[in-house]
Amino acid sequence: KTLESLRKDLETWEKVPVIMTPPEVVAQGAAVLGGVAHGRLYVIAPNDKGGQRPVAKLAIAVNNVAPAAVAIQVSYNNKVSWEPMRTIFDFDRRVPAGPYPVEISAAKCAAYRYAKKADETITEEYLLKAIPQYEGKKGIPQREEAALNFWLRFWQKPVRDGEWLKLGNPIQPLTKPKDADMDKAAGDQKTVAIEEVTIKLSTGHTGIVKAEYDSKYETLAQATQSQRNSRIRYWAMVAGALLFFGGFLFKSWYEDYIFRNDTAKLLAYYKNVLPGSMSDGDLRNAQYLVYKYRHKKKALWKNLEKKYGYAVLEIDEWPEPEAAEEGEEEGEEQDLDEPQTEGDDDGASEGTGEEKESPDL
Repeated sequence: KTLESLRKDLETWEKVPVIMTPPEVVAQGAAVLGGVAHGRLYVIAPNDKGGQRPVAKLAIAVNNVAPAAVAIQVSYNNKVSWEPMRTIFDFDRRVPAGPYPVEISAAKCAAYRYAKKADETITEEYLLKAIPQYEGKKGIPQREEAALNFWLRFWQKPVRDGEWLKLGNPIQPLTKPKDADMDKAAGDQKTVAIEEVTIKLSTGHTGIVKAEYDSKYETLAQATQSQRNSRIRYWAMVAGALLFFGGFLFKSWYEDYIFRNDTAKLLAYYKNVLPGSMSDGDLRNAQYLVYKYRHKKKALWKNLEKKYGYAVLEIDEWPEPEAAEEGEEEGEEQDLDEPQTEGDDDGASEGTGEEKESPDL
């Protein structure tokens, strides 16, 4: 009757899947697990290493899962109010699990703290813009206030749908005990703020939660100084790399420029001193001589001046070649297609006024 009433109430009801199991299934399952654990039950499987003979493997592989859930909770205003819990390890999580890093920085806490005061909506874009505002030397007071007011506590739920239980007391991960040699800037405080810390959480099959702290424990001033020094070293390395590799590129370009200029200079010398010779216009020979005397170019210019009796000048110092002399006698051209007129010496008789007709071409 109950099934029929349920089927009538549900519009999309089609069929109730019923799996029948014998009452001894739990005992049989426990017996199978016990036999597997003692190596009495196994299966024959192919050899994964490439061998021909098959090997025996456990019939059932048993993996442990987390028997409890683990969560963290933070407060940005000195435990006046707490943020919603954040689950790190949930039920049925394979164990051992972790270490799961939880990164905490004073700048991020300052951004959260002042966003809460201003009723700002905290998003990833807001944090990307707000966090750089509290970094550096100017943001030390805000970061110190946020670090000293930041608290964190751990929770664990041992039963599904049960209540969360506190694990230990709340802690201040962004603080460290005040050293005796520190200045009086911290006043009467027993702790001082640090820049950042990473908490690595892990859990096992027994439900024990392990937390490891990874930090340099630098104060805000020390972290700011270290960040400034790191930035200076970074840009110094970048500048050194640019100068190193840029120097090679500039050297290669300058040597190629000098080589081309000296080759053109030598060709200009041959053109003006030995015009029409085999060296005049011989690019390969000029390049060979310039490359041969690349480390002693003064000796090359001196030998040329000594051999031919002319100083080696720069390309633009040589005089321009004189224009060809005008007035050379050129053969007169006569157009045979034009008719002859009076006064022509050819085809006209002296002392007569008769004209000869031009031939038809």
